[in-house]
Amino acid sequence: MIDFLLALQIYLSASQGQVVDKIEKTAEVAIEVIDTVAEATEKVAGEVADAFPGNENLKEAASRIKTVTDAIEEDAEKAEALIEKGITIVIAYIDQVDEIKKQVDSIVDPIIDKVVKDNKEA
Repeated sequence: MIDFLLALQIYLSASQGQVVDKIEKTAEVAIEVIDTVAEATEKVAGEVADAFPGNENLKEAASRIKTVTDAIEEDAEKAEALIEKGITIVIAYIDQVDEIKKQVDSIVDPIIDKVVKDNKEA
């Protein structure tokens, strides 16, 4: 049982960092995709408007598309900042959990050692 608890502690400690890394990488990729799509959409809208210079309706639609893509890019930047802040909070939380774990270990480890020692002697 003690071996299982030790293995579980090691696994949880390692997996916490991996979870944070996965969240961060996934968020970064999502933000990059949003930015890329917004920029491509804006470029296509501009090219279409330039291809038909006499069509005012098309120019107006392209202008609206540019406004929307600018808003999307701005929102993506806000989302990225929010994600970074969230990751900072998660890391701080993990640090607090690690500190509590150390305190609990300092109390429990001597008890476990005594039980193990008593079991070996018995």
